[in-house]
Amino acid sequence: MCTSRWRAALLHRKVIKTDEAKLLSELAQFTGTTAYHRSSLGGLLLTDGAHHLRERANCYWLIDVIESYGETLGTLHPDTIGSVRLG
Repeated sequence: MCTSRWRAALLHRKVIKTDEAKLLSELAQFTGTTAYHRSSLGGLLLTDGAHHLRERANCYWLIDVIESYGETLGTLHPDTIGSVRLG
């Protein structure tokens, strides 16, 4: 029983790592944008790459947090182009 749990955990970790590597590879293809996309809360315009990340990783919450706290933290200002570095 312990062995099957370990196998399941290792397989899950391998799948996560594979998906992560694929997503990073996809994101590396974005060097500009052809269109802008509204954030869920409506206050941000996202580039194609940010939109792809939001859709592919299902991380709408992350964009919402950045939008909610961006002005408070001084990282985003109205009517300007801003960037947020994670990590």
